[in-house]
Amino acid sequence: MLGIVAVEIFCAILVVLTVTGNVLIIAATRRFRHLREISNIVITSLALADLLVGLINIPMYMYSISRPPSITMTYVLCQNSLDIYFSVSSILNLTVISVDRCFSVLCPLKRRIWRKSKIYIILVSLWLIATIPVALYVNKVKHTIAIVTTVFFLFPLLIMILSYTILAGTVKIARKRMQAHKTATSSKELKLAKTLSIVILLFVAAWLPFFVVVNAHHYPNVIKVNLSKKQMEILIYFIKMFHHSNSAVNPIIYAFRQREFATAFKKLLRIKTTNNRNTLGRMQLLSMTESGGVRNTPMKRSVIDRDGSKKASAVNTEAGCSS
Repeated sequence: MLGIVAVEIFCAILVVLTVTGNVLIIAATRRFRHLREISNIVITSLALADLLVGLINIPMYMYSISRPPSITMTYVLCQNSLDIYFSVSSILNLTVISVDRCFSVLCPLKRRIWRKSKIYIILVSLWLIATIPVALYVNKVKHTIAIVTTVFFLFPLLIMILSYTILAGTVKIARKRMQAHKTATSSKELKLAKTLSIVILLFVAAWLPFFVVVNAHHYPNVIKVNLSKKQMEILIYFIKMFHHSNSAVNPIIYAFRQREFATAFKKLLRIKTTNNRNTLGRMQLLSMTESGGVRNTPMKRSVIDRDGSKKASAVNTEAGCSS
C-alpha cells in the first residue's frame, strides 16, 4: 500500500512537470511568431503528444493502480490504446526531430527553402501512422508486441542514433577546422554535441526497460525473467514511471536548452506577472476610493504611482477627494 502511495505521489509530480513544460512550449510558439520555424513546429508537435500523456495517460494509470477492483476490461482497453497512441506519437516526433536536425546540417540550403506545408503534411502523416499499433492491439493481431517493438521502437532508435552520429561527426570536423585556423568553437556547436548524448541516453533509459519487460511478459521462452508476481508488479511500477517521465524531460531537452524558447518563457511569465500586478493595483485603488481613504499624502501617492498605467486615475481620484 505504501508503495502505491509513493507511485501516486511521483505520478502527480510528473503530471505537473509534464503539463507545465509542454504548455509553455505550445503557448510560446502560439504567442511569438518568430518561433514558428520548421524545427520548432516539430518540437511543438512533440509537446502536444507529451501534453496528452500528462493530461490523459498518467492520470488514467494513477486511477487504475489506486482502484484495481473497479477497473473494467473496457477501461483497460481504452487506457492501453491511448497509452500506445500518444507514446508512439511521441517517439515518432522524436525521430522526425533527429532527421530534421541532421538534414538542416547536411543540406542547409535545401532545408531553408522548405515550405511549412511540407512539415505539416509530415506531422499529420505521423499522427495517422501512430494509429497502426493501436489497431493491431485492439484487433489482437498475432505478435503485436514484437511488431510494435521492432517498427516503433528499434527502428526509430536506429534512425535517431544514425542522425545524431552524423551530427556529432559534423560538429567534430567543424571543431577541428576551427582549431586549425585558431578560431573559437561556437557555444551553439558545443551545446548541440551535449544535447546529442543526452537525447540518446534518456530515450534508451525511458523506453528500453519498458519494451524489455513487455516482451518478457509475452514471450517468456525468449526472454526469461526470474521474478515473482509481486516483484514483477513493483518492477512494472518503476518502468511505467521511467516510461512516462520521458514526456516531462523532452521540453527540457528540446526547448529549455534553446535560448529563443527560454527567452520566450521568461516573457510569458513576465506578462502574466505584470497583468497580476495591474489587477492588484486596480483592486487597491477601487477599494481606497470607495472607502474615501485616498488623500494627497506622499505615502499613498507612491502606492498608486507604482502602477504606471494608473497615474491618470490617481490624479482624478485625488481631485475628487479634495473637492
